[in-house]
Amino acid sequence: MSTLRGTGDALRLSVRVVRGDLGEVVDQFQVQGDAKGFLDIEDEVARRLPSILTAGQGFRATGPMPRAKFARTRELYTKGLDLVVLGNAEAFDMAKGLFEEALLAEPDYAPAHAGLSWALLELGATGGHLGKEEAKAFGEQAIVEGRKAVVLDPGLAFAHRVLAEALHRRGDVNSAHTEAQRAVELDPADFRALVALGDAHAYQDSSAERIEAKTHYQRALELRPTSWFAHYRLAVLLQNDGDLEMAVHHADEARRLQPTADYPHLTAAICLLWLGRDQETAARVAEGLSRNPDAKLLQVVQVLLAHRRGDRATFDRVYARLQDAWGESQPIQVLLTGLHEDVNGHLQRAKEGYLAFKEASRSSDLSLKSLGLRRSMSVNFYYMAEVMALRKEPGAARELLDEAERLHPGKRMVAKKDPLLKGLN
Repeated sequence: MSTLRGTGDALRLSVRVVRGDLGEVVDQFQVQGDAKGFLDIEDEVARRLPSILTAGQGFRATGPMPRAKFARTRELYTKGLDLVVLGNAEAFDMAKGLFEEALLAEPDYAPAHAGLSWALLELGATGGHLGKEEAKAFGEQAIVEGRKAVVLDPGLAFAHRVLAEALHRRGDVNSAHTEAQRAVELDPADFRALVALGDAHAYQDSSAERIEAKTHYQRALELRPTSWFAHYRLAVLLQNDGDLEMAVHHADEARRLQPTADYPHLTAAICLLWLGRDQETAARVAEGLSRNPDAKLLQVVQVLLAHRRGDRATFDRVYARLQDAWGESQPIQVLLTGLHEDVNGHLQRAKEGYLAFKEASRSSDLSLKSLGLRRSMSVNFYYMAEVMALRKEPGAARELLDEAERLHPGKRMVAKKDPLLKGLN
């Protein structure tokens, strides 16, 4: 909490540091200066805050954020950060523009390069559901900007963290782990760096790695209990480990803390769908789409739910919006095509299409697929297995579930709680 007061050219900034979970005042101080030296006031606050925030935790404080030459640069950068954390495509795009504007004035300002990397990365994640090549281009540009930031300021923890996230999204888990570890070393109080380190472990197949990931996510939440992003990432980990009830809990907490973010709504909806809690699934989907009507993956859950319920009117309406959203060879499009075949009375075609896609996946080289792509394919094969189980095709359902498990272990654990699939285990 801060209060800025001014008399003439004199400025006084009062800062109060409050522990959010208890409402307890940890420390407070004042910084004085004049309007011409406003950046000096900012730098003094940046110098003093880390030691307060990490007091009693055995952490060493890092230096202040690199100083911008112009107040306008810092203003654009700060506004960009405020937008990125909103967690939706429109905000990411606006943030990208602000970071780019900041860099026009100061091309060597490392934090703005890091911010641009972050915005590009998130745009790539949202755009990835509309076009893989466009998403890939955003991701590669994010890596370029992240590396620029690291070169310009190797001691900037934020730069290492966003580079870790970009490398992780590409599937370069080892490099992502290195960058995330460096970010944590530079700024142990950066909860998002801990989340990035958790992500580097979470995408590994071994249970030991996922336990390590959970430790980092929980540590991030200890540092920032109100972090919607840390709650969301922990929810995804729990979802993939089959702890669906706790995944819903953390996804709902993320939704409460940041209603504008798309993915917490999606994670909660998927977990509830897999638990067979259709009414609650519909509620999460409706709330998410009320905030972002163009959220394609939420619409996919809406189609799956309509198919399960036999709601042909909703199915046709939403399917019409999705039928050209992905290329025909992409797993999610194969899923949708099979659903469409089934509602039109062609179950055998749907079954053959799903099993043919399973054979193609089975014969492919997994080492050529990023861990992110394998996880995405696994989820879609799981959906296909549910469709076949719903239509009393247990053999096909079992084959599809086996492929989902092969691509990303954990789906059999999920199936144990799924009313449609638990009899297959």
